[in-house]
Amino acid sequence: MTYSYDVNGRTYQSDRMGWNVFNKNRDEGPECAALGDDRQPEVGETIQVLYDPSNPQQAVRRPDLPGSSLFGMVWGTVFTSMLVFMLVQLWRQ
Repeated sequence: MTYSYDVNGRTYQSDRMGWNVFNKNRDEGPECAALGDDRQPEVGETIQVLYDPSNPQQAVRRPDLPGSSLFGMVWGTVFTSMLVFMLVQLWRQ
């Protein structure tokens, strides 16, 4: 799904549905996972789009973070913490 939006009289286009950093293909098709429980909007229908005011070319349809991305961040934090702990223990020996 591609959508267009206006910011200060300038029109932008985006196809980004959400912040899914692991699997871009989830954002494609009428049953795309990034829409969650939302239905696919009709062509020409007005939808809410959130954009970065400092960089209006960056926009998303849904700002919530998918579970897969959240899981990756939590796992990365745990892994990094364990690695730092082990390195500190080795350094102390």
